Amino acid sequence: ILTRRMAQTGPESVPSKVWCRESCRGGTHGPDCAVSEGPLHPAEPAQHDGDHLLVEQEDVWSGVCHRVVHGLACVFGSYGWPLLVMVVIPFGLIGAIWGHVLMGIDLTILSMFGFFGLAGIVINDSIILVTFYKELRQQGMAVEKAVVEAACQRLRAVLLTSLTTIAGLTPLLFETSLLAQVLIPLASSIAFGLACATFLGVFLIASLLAI
Repeated sequence: ILTRRMAQTGPESVPSKVWCRESCRGGTHGPDCAVSEGPLHPAEPAQHDGDHLLVEQEDVWSGVCHRVVHGLACVFGSYGWPLLVMVVIPFGLIGAIWGHVLMGIDLTILSMFGFFGLAGIVINDSIILVTFYKELRQQGMAVEKAVVEAACQRLRAVLLTSLTTIAGLTPLLFETSLLAQVLIPLASSIAFGLACATFLGVFLIASLLAI
C-alpha cells in the first residue's frame, strides 16, 4: 500500500516522495523506505499529449492538401488551376464554424472529419465549373462569354448537388437521440459549410476566371 507525502512548494501541493507502509515483498526495503524521490508533475503528460495531438492534426491537414494539389495538377496539367479550384475551401470552413456557433455545439473530432468531407464536396463543385469553362475556351469562345456561359450552364448542377446534400443532412441536425448527438457536429460542418461555399464559391470562381 503506497501513500504520498505532500511538500508545500507554493500555492499547490506537489507530491515529493512515495513511501512504502509495508515491507516490499521479495526485496530489502523496510516498512518506511522511500521508493522514489523528487517532485512529480501529473499535469505535464496531459499537456504533452495535447500538443502532440495538435501537431498530428496539422500534419494530416498539410498532407491532405499536398495530395489534393498534386492530384488536381495531374488532371489539369497545371498547378494554377488546382489553386483556383481550392480557393473556395476557406469559405466552406467559415460556414462550418458559424454553423457550430448557430447550433450551439462544440468542435469535436467528428467536426474535423466533416471538414475533410466538406473540402471534397466544394472542390467537386468548383471542378464542374472550371472544366466546362476550359472546354468553352478550347472551342474559341471569348473569356467573358465563356465565364457567363459556364456559370449559367453549370449553376443548376452545382445547386442540385449541394441542396440535395444539405436536405439529406438537415433531419440529422434536429435529431434528439443519443447517437445523433455524436454525429451532429459532422452533419453541421458539411451542411452549413456547403451552403456557404456554394453560394459564395460560384461568384468567386466566376470572378477569378474573368480576371
